Amino acid sequence: MARPIFLGVSTPATGTYQAAPEVRAGYAERLGQCADDLTQEQVLATPARALEVLQNVEPLANDPPLTPDRLRQLAVSASTQAALSNRLEIYPRGMSAARAFKLGLGSLQGPTRLTVDQIRQRIASRYPEAEALPNPPELDDLIREAGLDWVWDATLAGHQGGYRSRTATALSGSTASSHLSRHIAFPGADAERMQLVQDFEARLHRSVSERRFLVLLVSPPYLHRAEAALLVRLPVVKFSLETLLLQAMKAAAQSIGARWDVVCQADAAPRDSREWRNLQTVVRQAMPPVEQTLLAASQPVLLVYPGLLARYGQMALLERLRDACAKGQGAPGFVVLIASDDQHAMPVMDGTPVPVVQASEWARVPDTWLCDVTR
Repeated sequence: MARPIFLGVSTPATGTYQAAPEVRAGYAERLGQCADDLTQEQVLATPARALEVLQNVEPLANDPPLTPDRLRQLAVSASTQAALSNRLEIYPRGMSAARAFKLGLGSLQGPTRLTVDQIRQRIASRYPEAEALPNPPELDDLIREAGLDWVWDATLAGHQGGYRSRTATALSGSTASSHLSRHIAFPGADAERMQLVQDFEARLHRSVSERRFLVLLVSPPYLHRAEAALLVRLPVVKFSLETLLLQAMKAAAQSIGARWDVVCQADAAPRDSREWRNLQTVVRQAMPPVEQTLLAASQPVLLVYPGLLARYGQMALLERLRDACAKGQGAPGFVVLIASDDQHAMPVMDGTPVPVVQASEWARVPDTWLCDVTR
């Protein structure tokens, strides 16, 4: 039986919502059916493909389009059997433990020793509505079927027992300084590939632990996949620049008595128009609270969807965040994720150069790293 659908709208990014409630309910039901259909596929759809399928559902004519996050959440909420992973995959509720384990192998990469509870927690964090993993010896079967070179060690975790990587243990005896000695070896990974993955991973962790400023470029089709992987791999808190800025702009508009729908309409106005100049006044007033929120974060920040900075001519915010990190002013550290192709030698966002000074301040996310940590 389908779950009841409750529709609500809060802080829309643009425009106003005009479609009748029954029309919206029908749209939600169609999205929910698409999500259910995706769960029936033999191979789990990638986040990008799942989003494309949902975006192909005819949207409401009188309402502004939903953001990708809202679209996914609405589809899953309106479905009868779909759930959303922390990697933004749409998967079936109650997915078998064996399938969840194989799909979640990337979340187990890193440590050389894991207890049963730690393995469960990592898989459950990826697929929270999947079937729980079994206890040993059934768990041993899943590990063996996945091709992992893990063995049970009864001396781990205060003699409670756990699994250790036999390959990593053997390597650590002769190459203690090698990155390979600190990572579980996955089947089919050659030395060059593993070295590239581990070098990039080490750079990520070094940047976060030292609270640096780092711009990461990723091919647009893999943006959501990279975002999800970074959230799993790094001790960071995610902030959407788009969300922060729009919220601050709405507050700024209210403070000066400007109507929000007029502000949103000004976004489409010519750059030399009075409407665009008025919009820029709202943007400039909104920037200080956005900056304060980011600098006040209690842990390193993963900053996503920064495109409005280029659109509104506010790239200087990134420069100030970079300088705060460089000067050791208590900044939390920032990893800025930008969708960008590889046609430019330096970081560019919507045709605008990203303010980086040193090569150490930016990198392109290697496809090999994405493949390894999300498989």
